Amino acid sequence: MPPPEFGATAWGRAWLRTVERTGAMPHRQLPRARTLARHQVTPPSVSLGRVTAAVGDGSSTHQVSLQVRPWNAVEARAAQPALELGRTPSAVGDLPDSLAETLMKAGAPIAVPLDEVTATCTCRARTQLCAHILAALYELVLLVDERPLTALELRSGDPRSSHGLDEDWIELATIRAERFYAVTA
Repeated sequence: MPPPEFGATAWGRAWLRTVERTGAMPHRQLPRARTLARHQVTPPSVSLGRVTAAVGDGSSTHQVSLQVRPWNAVEARAAQPALELGRTPSAVGDLPDSLAETLMKAGAPIAVPLDEVTATCTCRARTQLCAHILAALYELVLLVDERPLTALELRSGDPRSSHGLDEDWIELATIRAERFYAVTA
């Protein structure tokens, strides 16, 4: 199976531009971080303004925490009309790329610049951006590509309740297989 492509959607590309800045010297840890993201990062946990992930590196696992500034009041107001246009009862994590472009044009950026991300890692690297932090960001790109609603959850909270998305949707992780497939006599 080919390795996942980072930034396959407009939502993921917004975060990919955070990691891979253009016009600047690329970070020397990016190739290693991409490899770690493809093979060694557990799916990150995302909540309002926070991403946490465990990144394996050889025989050790490092805990990474990213703090991202949620939308301020001006950005949230700018995003509201676009979010109303994108509201659909069947949108369970998937959002059109056109909504991402509308949000950015309205002044509500999906991603924040890397210098506005506060990141910590349990490794002993002496650099501010170690390969584990960059791998967690790459994994966030993959997660946002797979489920664009994650980008809104990170910047504005849980849009399922605040923006009227499908309330009957449940996360797969909450289903217990032994009860789901149980046959009763």
